[in-house]
Amino acid sequence: MSALDSRIEKIARECEEAGASKWVVAKLVKELHSVEAESIEELRRKTIEILRKLDPKAATAYESFYRMRVLNSRLRIEQFDKGSIINSLLKETKISRNIAEQISYDVENRLKDTGIEIVQASMIRELVNAKLIEFGKPQIRNAYARVGMPVFDVKQKLLNGEEITNEQLLLEFTISQLPFELLLPYFKNEIFVADLAGFLVRDYAEVITIDTNSNSAKELVVELIKKALSRKTFLKTTLPINLLIAQHMYSRNDAADAIKLIDILLNFASTSIAFYTPQIFERRINRQAANKIANKILAEYNLPILVDNAFKLKLIEKKNLSTERIFLNCADYDYNLFGNGFYSHKNLITSLFALNLAKLVSEQSPIKKIKELLKNCEKLFRFKQKNAYYKLKKGCVGIAFYGIDKLAEEMQTTKKGLFSKLKRLLPNGFICVALPMDAAKRFSNRDAKLQNILHEVDSVEKLAEAINNKHELIRYIPR
Repeated sequence: MSALDSRIEKIARECEEAGASKWVVAKLVKELHSVEAESIEELRRKTIEILRKLDPKAATAYESFYRMRVLNSRLRIEQFDKGSIINSLLKETKISRNIAEQISYDVENRLKDTGIEIVQASMIRELVNAKLIEFGKPQIRNAYARVGMPVFDVKQKLLNGEEITNEQLLLEFTISQLPFELLLPYFKNEIFVADLAGFLVRDYAEVITIDTNSNSAKELVVELIKKALSRKTFLKTTLPINLLIAQHMYSRNDAADAIKLIDILLNFASTSIAFYTPQIFERRINRQAANKIANKILAEYNLPILVDNAFKLKLIEKKNLSTERIFLNCADYDYNLFGNGFYSHKNLITSLFALNLAKLVSEQSPIKKIKELLKNCEKLFRFKQKNAYYKLKKGCVGIAFYGIDKLAEEMQTTKKGLFSKLKRLLPNGFICVALPMDAAKRFSNRDAKLQNILHEVDSVEKLAEAINNKHELIRYIPR
């Protein structure tokens, strides 16, 4: 049997369940074999057209079945298929196929009766478990049951200030709390909500500024570790070491001990070496001392390097340019590098969203759709402001864009022109930020490698050229 024949046979069975007579089904099958359609979705759409002529009542029933979707464990919406229930039962338990098929049939009919168009996978499992009890299979039900915690108990723990470390539990709780209609664009892959699991319990990313009045370099690094532990963010708290900090460490006798402590610091926070410092501190810098300690740290740890112009590359010792490094060009902004390919010129990113512009290429009015999606992101953040289980500080909300090149080409404009237009559409308090890797991975539906969002160079000369050409995140791989 060909793939097309098996699809048509499956649709024929579905039509019988929808109440179509054998004569109608036979006529339908004959017509489906003559149409130019390969995918199951195309065949189902054609089936509805044919059924409307042959049996309107069966067409209405079949259409309601066809509309039903499932929100799967990967947080994607897919067509409901009772075969998935059968496969799941057979994989996870020792139930017979006959009973698995009967349960899947009963659960499917129960769901169709509810009229729900999008069913969560957890709801299907609950219904299956209820059926297993009806069939006198409590042991199998125990094997098939989900292990978790009631929503009420999770809420009470959070209200009491207890930390929940189970990320899957947090994710399911967040989805249960957020309005489903606001999450729908996420499930449809139109938007991305960074750190959805921790959306209501923590900020996305934060930079901690360092007090340089510590009595010793060791004391300064210990203070950094304490500050990192006190912050709860999705990405590791970022503690950039600029030249002023480096100078402070150099001026203390225990600098060598402090450098060793950075190893501990990296367990709790991300850090980088900035070969520049904010303009207001320029007069306080002893460059020779600061550069010396910065290079010592780089010799010990493969940390990202931040520069604000190509000239600063001369401050880096040759031995520290003999290994692969990540560089962030801070010529336009004092960027902070948080990890996950994400950087921003703001110290606190409370939440981060991304828009999948590649999916809007076929839209008749993409700008109108973008406005709708931005409004949706704004509503999600307003919900967070009112319902978060921690005290929100004043920060920014980041918006990143995926597929801007593709949409710009379709709209017959430049990437720069489209980006300028998008910036003007941002809600109050929202800023444009770099696209994090997990957003790129979800939108592209494949593993996103860091190099996909990096500009790669293999020599110091090309690195300097990349900085002068305004490339921001650069991977340096010496030949």
